[in-house]
Amino acid sequence: MKIDTISIENFRGINSDKLPTKKVNVIIGENGSGKTSFLEAVFLFTLIKSSYSEEEKRDWLNHMFSSRGDITSSILTLQESSITINGETLKVRKEGRDRIEIELGDTKVYISLRRSLLFSESGIAGTFYLPQYEIESKGENKEKFTPVYITLYFDSYNIPESITSMAKKRARFEDLEILKDEVTGQFKLYKDNLPVYVMGRGILKKLLIEASMSFADVVLVDEIEDSLHPDMLIQLTEKINKSNSTFFFTTHSNEVLKIIYKKIGTADLNVIVLKDKRAKAYSESEDVKAIMEMENSLSWIKYA
Repeated sequence: MKIDTISIENFRGINSDKLPTKKVNVIIGENGSGKTSFLEAVFLFTLIKSSYSEEEKRDWLNHMFSSRGDITSSILTLQESSITINGETLKVRKEGRDRIEIELGDTKVYISLRRSLLFSESGIAGTFYLPQYEIESKGENKEKFTPVYITLYFDSYNIPESITSMAKKRARFEDLEILKDEVTGQFKLYKDNLPVYVMGRGILKKLLIEASMSFADVVLVDEIEDSLHPDMLIQLTEKINKSNSTFFFTTHSNEVLKIIYKKIGTADLNVIVLKDKRAKAYSESEDVKAIMEMENSLSWIKYA
């Protein structure tokens, strides 16, 4: 499926009018402006309206909420809000202090927190909460998304193996293999008979984005420049041009925007600016150029 328009009302405090989208959507803004929340809004909608199994949806929800560091507070801070994509609206409702209801069409997801005790070796008990997900679906929607969300913690929670497995099942993806690691005894990703974890996070991130675009129609990456060398981003943008996916990237660096602008051009590029928790889209060439020149590089050296 293709995303044409997005509007958000009060999701983690961010709002927007109806925003047009393009093939590549780069989300920029200062720290705390809501860039990650924007990605979460798009991912939550497309995940609920996806072709994934219930178990896969639960795994992805865990991954999304865990990406903020504390899964409990990430769930508890959800408030009454709505996300509208292509004219269809997902509603988030809070039922009491620790129960969330998410409704999209004939599908409802209930999220609750179960209180548990964990005892240390010294016998000291600590309280922690485990999220519980109930998914109810009354009808079968033929129009479904296949999203992938690559967070800052992309190398944890078995997400690399999950993405690779999906890529192998849904597309002809042979760059990575899942093999038993002789050192750890666990099943890990390998490339050319070498475990990926010894290659560095940047190489793994690039491979996962490439694997995602082989089968997913929506690819979301938080802080795309994190761990990624500029040369790798250039290589990725060349493959993005040939991909059928829709992309959403957040970035702290206008140098990222410059590289993507040079490779993609404005015909397929949309810049979403977040300021004071408000999102606005810019896609005209003059506007994109003005945004790129607004400030000095935030993270990378002047590479583009």
